[in-house]
Formats: sequence, structure tokens, C-alpha cells
Amino acid sequence: MAPLISIIIPTYNRAHCIDEAIQSVLSQTTQDWELLIIDDGSTDNTLEILAKYGEKVRAIKQVNSGPSAARNLGARSANGKYLAFLDSDDKWLPDKLTEQLKLMSHEGVIFSATNWQGKDDTSGLSAFDSLPFKESWICGQPEDFVSRIGGHNVMLSSWLVRRDAFLSLGGFDCSADPAEDNHLLFRLSFRGRFALTKSVLLLRETGVDDVKLSRPGADLRYHRKVVRSMCLAAGNGRVLAYRHPRKIQRQFSRLFAYYLRREMEIAAMDGNYWAARRRAVEVLINNPSGKDAFVACLGIVLPFYIRRRENKKYNQPSPN
Repeated sequence: MAPLISIIIPTYNRAHCIDEAIQSVLSQTTQDWELLIIDDGSTDNTLEILAKYGEKVRAIKQVNSGPSAARNLGARSANGKYLAFLDSDDKWLPDKLTEQLKLMSHEGVIFSATNWQGKDDTSGLSAFDSLPFKESWICGQPEDFVSRIGGHNVMLSSWLVRRDAFLSLGGFDCSADPAEDNHLLFRLSFRGRFALTKSVLLLRETGVDDVKLSRPGADLRYHRKVVRSMCLAAGNGRVLAYRHPRKIQRQFSRLFAYYLRREMEIAAMDGNYWAARRRAVEVLINNPSGKDAFVACLGIVLPFYIRRRENKKYNQPSPN
């Protein structure tokens, strides 16, 4: 009999931490699952670690192709009705899958996600604290939720998604790295209802992907990738929002404008003023008011000012 849930863990040279992720799966109060671990061409002793789990783990090895390709391979190889994804340095709390199966039982729900905290976070704060519901929420307009100003705070390791919906959209777009999860989340939001719980059921290893785009001294190379891929994801969401309520269209337009503005700032920092001005005009087309529009106007008139400001933020040498 096919399992209800297929759990997919992509891994690359994580022999030092993957045990904790696997143990968190084995400790789930729901046991109707299969565990697929996709080894993305590891060169350490990951496969030896996996071997000790015997039939509890189905290990699949692929040539190093990145985590999105690994997750897609896992989804194609899966047998479950639902797909759950877990990064190899994150861990689930025992009731994670049980709570989500309750949420997925509601009519029309194709996707659920849980609240989360950082593994070392002692503040007592959680990612969903600012969301407008108390315990659980069946979201009838998920496209409104995912495009909300301030972000959605949904993390991939908290996902539970219907496998047929995932495969119908072609899975993760490997070219959208590192925002492939947002790219797919935006598309899923137009396919069915979402369900969220404020129960903290995921503990994440926080790292470079949590670095804010506005933080001084941040990783410029990583931010270039984030901005480019999020710009594509938000632009695609804006297209999907066509014929949907005007509120949804405006939200995706504002989200798109924000990342266009970030592309404008990076182009100005590179001294490519022509590209900066072009992006600034696109910002004004998509969101002609607010902070993004103001910065876009500066980018058109004073791109060298934007360049100096961005170089200072990223601790780059000042232009001559």
C-alpha cells in the first residue's frame, strides 16, 4: 500500500548534521510515510550515514545538480499523496505531520505550512506572530496572503503539498534559485486553498538566506541572486494575477516594483546607469507611489548618488 506522505530530504555533504533531520522524521507521531533522501553528489560519508537506517530510508544518488533538482527527483520518485520537504540541517517537532494532515483534510486545501523558529532562538518569537489569525487558518485567497506587504514567512521545510498539484506545475524551477520556493508558492496560490498553523513545528538552521536585503555589510553576491530570482517570481505572479481582484494585482505589482528597485540599485552600484534608469522607469510603471517610487526617481535623476549609497551599504570601494 502506498504511503500517505512522501518526505524528501535533499542533501549535499551534510553527513555531520543529517542524523538530526532523519531522527526528527522517525519521531513523528504520524507514521504513514516514506522517507526519500536525495544525495546530490556528496563527496563526504553521507551514504555511509544513510546506510545504517536500512529500509527506513530510500536513498537516491544523483550527479550534483542543486537542491531544486534533487527535490524534483524525489517528487517524481515518490508514492505518497502528499509531499513534505525537509532541509538536511533543519528538524521537525513530533506533531508536525499530524497537525498538517488535519489541515489538509479541509475541502480544497492543496498546501499547508507550519510556524517555525530558529534552532538557537531564545527570544520566544516565531515567524507567524504578525499574521492575522490565532491558531490555524484556512486561507481561501492564498494569492492575497503570499503577496502581502511584509512577506509571508513560509519556509520550505514546513511545506506539505498535494503531489498532484506539485507535479502539475512542473515542480521547482531550477533556474529560479535561490527563490525557487517562492516562485512555486506564488503559482500554487492560484490553484487552491492554503492552510497555516501558528504551532511552532519546525526548527530551522538560520543562515545566509535570512540576511535582509537592507542590512549593511550583507553578502552582495547572494543578494544579486535573490533579487534577480525574486524579480522573476514576482513578475510571474503579477502575470498570474491578471483577471483577479484589483487588490491582488496591486499587491503583486508592489512586490514586483520592490525587487525592480533593488535591481535598479545594484545596476547603479555597478555603474550601469542606463540599466538603472530603465529599471527605475519600470518601478514607476508598477508602483508610482511610496518609497519605491521615490527611490526610483532618485535613480533616474541621481544614479551616482544611489551608487555611492549602495557601495557604502555593501562595504564596496567608493567610486571615483
